[in-house]
Amino acid sequence: MFQLSFLNTGLLIFAAATVIPLLIWLLAKKKPPRIIFSTIKFIVMSKDKQQSRTRLKNILLLIIRMLIILLVVMAAARPILRSSRLKPSAQHPPTALAVILDTSYSMDYLVDTKSYLQKAKEAIRQINSRATAQDRLILITANQDWNTRYSQIYAGTLPEDLIEDIQACFTPLPLEKMLELAEAKLADSQLQNRELYFITDMQERELPEKTGYPIHLIPLGATGSWENIVCLNARPVAQLVERNRTQLIEFELVNFGTSARNDVLIKAELNGSKVAEKFVSLEPRQRLTETIAVEIRSDGWQRGFIEVLDDRLIHDNRSYFAFPFFINPRIAVITDQNRLPLTLDSMLSVYTTDKGTTDIVSPEAVNADRLKQYNLIVCVAPVAMSTRLRETLSTISAQGRGILYVVNDALSAEWKNYLGNQFGIGFGEYQGRETNLDFVNRQHYITSLIDQRQAAQFTVSDYWETRLTDQGSVLLSSANRPLALVKGKSALWLFNMESRRNRFFLSAVFPVFAFRTLQYIGKTETDVTGITVGGRITAETLQYPDGTVMTLANRIHTTTQPGIYETTASDGTTGYVAVNPDHAESDFRPLDLSQHKQFQILPPDWQDHIFQSRLGRDLWKILLLAALVLIIIELILVKLEEGKAGKPETPSEG
Repeated sequence: MFQLSFLNTGLLIFAAATVIPLLIWLLAKKKPPRIIFSTIKFIVMSKDKQQSRTRLKNILLLIIRMLIILLVVMAAARPILRSSRLKPSAQHPPTALAVILDTSYSMDYLVDTKSYLQKAKEAIRQINSRATAQDRLILITANQDWNTRYSQIYAGTLPEDLIEDIQACFTPLPLEKMLELAEAKLADSQLQNRELYFITDMQERELPEKTGYPIHLIPLGATGSWENIVCLNARPVAQLVERNRTQLIEFELVNFGTSARNDVLIKAELNGSKVAEKFVSLEPRQRLTETIAVEIRSDGWQRGFIEVLDDRLIHDNRSYFAFPFFINPRIAVITDQNRLPLTLDSMLSVYTTDKGTTDIVSPEAVNADRLKQYNLIVCVAPVAMSTRLRETLSTISAQGRGILYVVNDALSAEWKNYLGNQFGIGFGEYQGRETNLDFVNRQHYITSLIDQRQAAQFTVSDYWETRLTDQGSVLLSSANRPLALVKGKSALWLFNMESRRNRFFLSAVFPVFAFRTLQYIGKTETDVTGITVGGRITAETLQYPDGTVMTLANRIHTTTQPGIYETTASDGTTGYVAVNPDHAESDFRPLDLSQHKQFQILPPDWQDHIFQSRLGRDLWKILLLAALVLIIIELILVKLEEGKAGKPETPSEG
């Protein structure tokens, strides 16, 4: 029924000082001097009467002094009396009120003419209007950067510009972290009446099992099914044949609503200009894969987005993409031979078409600066491995550029050692017998289009037998022997490109495998250029989607906003990274509070239910007043005793 607690429990240790007056009284007692009188009858009677009064008075003063010390210590410890019988009053007592505001991007969902976030800001302003100068208000959002700057204890009301500055974020804090921060701020307020409110769109999230305070949810209106269309996974479609400047962009649309949507407008923007648009229709809960053709006007990096014009939730309308495109690729082949192997030459001719070029570069003339002008580098392992060639290849790899290594039957020990260190393999014997492909890595971009059963129908001959010594990505293998590997942006083919009897070159698998390898090495594939918000970008200098340029101290940046980021490496090369939201909140799933009794949804008239939680009465003022009264009583008793001591006592007659 009643519960007593203390805000400053640690100060109760000073209550031990209560015994100090008792110790002084016990140690200061003195035995009166002995005086001999002839007749002591009346003296003894007077002495006994005086001692009785003095003893009673001293004990009373001792008790008063001990109580004064105890009351002062307890007042400093801030005792709070809690009881269910304490009722709300018309004028609320000083209260510390914390608001946890959900600022995840789903809060920008449009309901009627206002978003949930706009309604949440209005709710905070209504809390402001009911606060007094004695109240302490705290605002915690799901944005960690915002909390670092603005989440503090405000006297009276929250600043209006602070409320207006709140925006939705794409990497929201977990609710448990926001609760920890809010409870810590409430404890720092030093007010006994504390209230905690949560403003959210009721989107499903992980809830903590226990909380330090009851949490009241402020309703923002109807939270029925959403009518939301999402655009995601925009990427270019690889052109295996007849490459031209008309590029297909593939993307997905998802209708998370319960109503059919007809003639939804889709538009494509490329390099800052709208280049295409189309109309699509979707049934309820339908996922649809579509393509749209865009015209590429120049070689180099292409960046843009596909956008569905849906006004309900704008943050998931766009799907960004970025990829390099070269209609006239330039290839450098490092070899000590005068001509290329027939199979390799045919493969490169198909890739470059009649518009690209393939140059043979001698190992003696190679250097990193010269190779910068080429989009793709192929190294036909020569007999000799010079120091110059080793340093050039290492520099290119360190720059993040890829190299395709192809071998022949005359692979030297130096090359075996170099390739073994690069790809984590150990070389065995050169094999001329045929072997069947029994593994295709469907998880990698290069081999993702190759069917395992189709590849098993073909054999490979004239290859180097190797074993894995380090963790690497195997693309093709036979009987656990790698035949093609990839490490970073470089690839290694272990079958002899000079062989005339290798039937794998005549299969339907090899052209796809070869073309995708050249795309991957030449940075014309796109599957690795996009990340989700919260992912990291490595660069020397980074330009944000809003145009802000920042030099990265540790060369790593964690993204917080979707869009196209421009990167600049230490060697001056530039690139682009498409960053998209994770779409976790694009589909509305209602929050389930059935197993979390500490969360309570307030009624529509929630304004009348705030600043009403009387958690206890602060007793420190009462205790200090009682201590002051005791001090006055002590002073009165002391003065009365001094007055009696100044008057001579008249003995009574016998």
